[in-house]
Amino acid sequence: MRKPIKKGILALLLAGILMLGGCIPSYKVGGKALIALSKETREMREPLIQNLFTMLNSDAASFLDTLSTSSKVSFEQEWEFWQEQVRTLGAYEGYIYKEGWAYGEDIIFCVTASLGGHELEVDSCWDEKNRLKQLVFYTPAEEEEAAQQMPDSVEEIEITIGEGTDHPLDGKITKPKQTNGACPAVVLIQGNGSADMDFTAGVTHPYRDIAWGLAEQGIVTIRFDKRVKTYGDAWTEAPSFENLTIDWEFADDAVMALDMLKAQDFVDPQRIFIAGHSLGGLVTPRIDAKAEGAFAGYVLLAVPSRKWQDAVLDQFLNYGLANVEEKNLYYTASLLEAQKKDIDKKLDSFSEKELLNEALLGMPAAYWKDVNSFDYVAALEQTDKPVLVLQGGADYQIVPDVDYQGWVKKLENKANCTLKLYDGLNHLFLKSQGCFMGCSKEYDMPGHVPEEVILDIAAFVQ
Repeated sequence: MRKPIKKGILALLLAGILMLGGCIPSYKVGGKALIALSKETREMREPLIQNLFTMLNSDAASFLDTLSTSSKVSFEQEWEFWQEQVRTLGAYEGYIYKEGWAYGEDIIFCVTASLGGHELEVDSCWDEKNRLKQLVFYTPAEEEEAAQQMPDSVEEIEITIGEGTDHPLDGKITKPKQTNGACPAVVLIQGNGSADMDFTAGVTHPYRDIAWGLAEQGIVTIRFDKRVKTYGDAWTEAPSFENLTIDWEFADDAVMALDMLKAQDFVDPQRIFIAGHSLGGLVTPRIDAKAEGAFAGYVLLAVPSRKWQDAVLDQFLNYGLANVEEKNLYYTASLLEAQKKDIDKKLDSFSEKELLNEALLGMPAAYWKDVNSFDYVAALEQTDKPVLVLQGGADYQIVPDVDYQGWVKKLENKANCTLKLYDGLNHLFLKSQGCFMGCSKEYDMPGHVPEEVILDIAAFVQ
């Protein structure tokens, strides 16, 4: 007999789904735990930071190299960069400790250095023998964000999706200031869970980058806060058969965005595409069906080439087992695998009460029943509409070797399909870099969607 999950526990599970991109005290990533340093560990290891700045301010890079994990590893470039910052900004005045983490067997310190009254972020990674493995400098997020200016050739119009309905959402239409006739357009759809219109993760804003970049190429976009972000209580407090659906999470608002674009005299209604990320990309053919086939084509950004529950199970097993002790990992993994089997084979046997109250892979069974009422992969294989499949090679959430290669096998021989894999880009199409590569903490380092990605989308749409 299945044991229904209590409402309070279900709320916690759903809240976890809503907190995508956030940082929690301890979680698994590819078998490595990322755990906030205790006060005692910080005090014991912090002299490493003090010694690091002593060596950075020394007369030669060779002094810094004495901290290295190997005689073959040199930090000459980092030393030269630091020296240039001192010459440009001013003398080193000290640092402020921000945070420290144990990442697997390594220790990572994040501090803010002061140079002539200016700030520079400094992240350093050390192995278990207190040897320096990685040293990263970057502009503080607040300073980087303040420097971001919408291009002069671009303008934005604040809009409301679903005005007059029970779920109005803030959004923006981004367009070129000067248009030569009606422009092609793209509806931008985020991934699963909670997300704002810019698809903000940490200090990054990938959908804003894409919207501004496409407008510079003569393409209009519309983006908006997800309903799950603005009305998340509908999931955590009052899950129902009505709101635990792809229509409620994605399609209803996407179709209203499409209709809004059609009403603009600067948009060509025959050239409106839909671009979706992860689950938001997987469901694009279902959204198009609800729109009566009005979309001109699909842009799939980091989208699984298999059933959504298969990708979610991998995410749980690879990095999502938060706070699970080693002795309980096997049991937890077995439980998750059993839940996926229920999704695959047993949902039709669930009672209405079980569908609403039983959580499977972090979501109520009712949600999974709706998700699986449509064959997304088959629809994408069979469509004659243009399809663009893009993914980052450093994506640890939707696995390139499985999902991108799955699309290659399914679509590469279709004339209407274009596929591209970007070396070194992560799940959000940002350069994977810094000491926290391979986990969501890397989104706390400023980054932007490369021009190459934006130009590829523009060429496809135009």
